[in-house]
Amino acid sequence: MIGATRPLPHLLTLQTNNYAAQLNRAIAHLQLGKLDAARRDCAAVAKAVPRSYQAWFGLAEIAYRQKDTPTAITNYQIYLTNAPPDTAEAKLVISRLKELKPDQR
Repeated sequence: MIGATRPLPHLLTLQTNNYAAQLNRAIAHLQLGKLDAARRDCAAVAKAVPRSYQAWFGLAEIAYRQKDTPTAITNYQIYLTNAPPDTAEAKLVISRLKELKPDQR
């Protein structure tokens, strides 16, 4: 995934609406700990494709890592409204929400 940060910017200059590529770049940045770059890409995808649950997951994970609980909760909730249910990722999100909102068990 680290190598993905090199060709993706070039691809995105050629295909500015390639949201899959932008999301992949966001994931690469997230894995590298480049949270600001990951947030920019996830936010751009979420704005262009509001039902992109992957973008909302990325935004939630960034907020979670930065201990921004209100933003993490909001983005996890948006994720759940758009994501397929009963996936491992959805179960992780539900678990995170229980962790972040312990009074709502």
